[in-house]
Amino acid sequence: MMNSERSTTSVRNQRGVTAVVIAIAVMLLAAAGALGFDIARLAFARQQLRNAVDAAAQAVAVGMPVTDPVAATQLAQNYAMANDPNLSASKVKTAFFCVVAKASDGSPDQRQIPATCNPGSWSDSAYDLTGKKQCPDASKVCAIPCTPSTTAKCNAVQVSASRDVQFIFGPAINIPSAPVAAATVSCRGTCGGEAPPNPMNVVVMADRTPSMNSTELSSMKSGLTSMLGMMTPSQQYVAFGAIAISTGTGSSGSAKVTAASGTAFQSADYASFDALGKTTWSSTGKSWRFNGSWVPIGFTKNYNKADSSGTNVMDTSTQLGSAVSGLASSGASGNYPSPWHLSRNTTTGACGGTNGVTMTTTYTKTRDCFGQALNNFGNTHLASALKGAARYLLSNVDSSGYVSGLDDGTRAALGVPPKNVIVFETDGSPVEVFNSADASLSLSNNFDIGATSGTSSNPQTVTQKACENFASVADAAKAAGITIITIGYGDVNSSNCGSLTTRSVLAAAASTQTSVTGIGVADSTCSNEDEIAAENSDSDYYYCAASADDLKSVFAAAMGSLSGGTKFMAIDGFGD
Repeated sequence: MMNSERSTTSVRNQRGVTAVVIAIAVMLLAAAGALGFDIARLAFARQQLRNAVDAAAQAVAVGMPVTDPVAATQLAQNYAMANDPNLSASKVKTAFFCVVAKASDGSPDQRQIPATCNPGSWSDSAYDLTGKKQCPDASKVCAIPCTPSTTAKCNAVQVSASRDVQFIFGPAINIPSAPVAAATVSCRGTCGGEAPPNPMNVVVMADRTPSMNSTELSSMKSGLTSMLGMMTPSQQYVAFGAIAISTGTGSSGSAKVTAASGTAFQSADYASFDALGKTTWSSTGKSWRFNGSWVPIGFTKNYNKADSSGTNVMDTSTQLGSAVSGLASSGASGNYPSPWHLSRNTTTGACGGTNGVTMTTTYTKTRDCFGQALNNFGNTHLASALKGAARYLLSNVDSSGYVSGLDDGTRAALGVPPKNVIVFETDGSPVEVFNSADASLSLSNNFDIGATSGTSSNPQTVTQKACENFASVADAAKAAGITIITIGYGDVNSSNCGSLTTRSVLAAAASTQTSVTGIGVADSTCSNEDEIAAENSDSDYYYCAASADDLKSVFAAAMGSLSGGTKFMAIDGFGD
């Protein structure tokens, strides 16, 4: 009996031990599962942080060289936080570098300074930066510390960020959180090597209508100056046009883009003019046109020079440089385009006078036949301007992308066909007041375009038709192989084109980064820095600017993204 009792007790003990073991195993499995969940959260957070610093570094790099490190850092912070909402600005850091090739002795290649970039005052013996070698042994390049300024030109930025990831189950085993960190370097230009060939034919259309005040006009010119300074004249030919229709005067060093002079004229070569249905304004088969050109400064590869530090800058002594630096508002004194609007006689109410129209400069005493005050003549003729830019480009570039009389074989030797590009900036909704015939939408003729449906008492229908015309011209230009970049500024972000928003019309006109004929999307109103950062870093070529300061940088950012001139770099000790 005693043996039997011992056996029974032994079995009971074994069962008890097994239960304890199973219980412990279940707890361990549960803990392992919980820990695995938190590890997955950590991996996701690490990837999210990686994406955030990559986006931030690219956003800053496309605008290189920057002159304001504080503004560049803020830009990086905005982009990083837009891509990782758990980040705070204080956790996003930037450092700037001049990246050049490494010489045979292991030091920075002095031949690339300041041509590639210019770090300013530095000692070539100071190769250590907080324990990190400026010229890592395993690298073919050197990363020289560089503080952006008007004289120090940096071509690379390092963006680093860190944050804590809060665990869900970790606190149960006394591990409430874990840190994640990421750092990346993005560089623009040669970056110690050779930049990929990027030939382009670029037509720039800049809005100089009266709604662009003097500060905004100055900022736009600064943006154009920066954009031209970062371009390569031997590869990228540039023509310059403006809204409103203009004339180019003067030669190198004195070229101006000003209002077209003279009066409107009639020609049987153009479609019938019928503004708001008032056919008495014209003779059959004739239409009104204005003197001047939408692209008064033709293609050139002479617009840059090296300054005293060896950095490329826009050359104001050239015809293009002079035209950009001297660009004046179409509403400035001496720049009123005399034929801008047709006028209504305030006594008789008739649109009368010689040939059925009277031109007048007495803006406060008359109203034009479109029912709009003449002192608001600076309507933004977007469809006509875009058509003029596209027609100029297609008329001056052959089927292979070369410009007769300008190409000398240099671009052909690159083995990359030139891209045709229009950069189109405006701050206004389109209001076309020219021809109403649908034939004017075709790129095959030089008719200016009108949006004449509706009545003078219902101008919104005119505005919406103008937006639809702009979209039609953009589609035709993209179908002809032209990449379109649109830049919306100021009121564009909040105004409407009838039932459409102006920003959506401009965005849809833009190409995408994967397709010339693609359609861009306006994802936001660009009412704050986060929205601007998100809009200008998506996959299309629509860019927004909310302030004059934004306008200074957006041109360079747009061209930088088009050129594909930025790249991530693996520099030992400076990125991961």
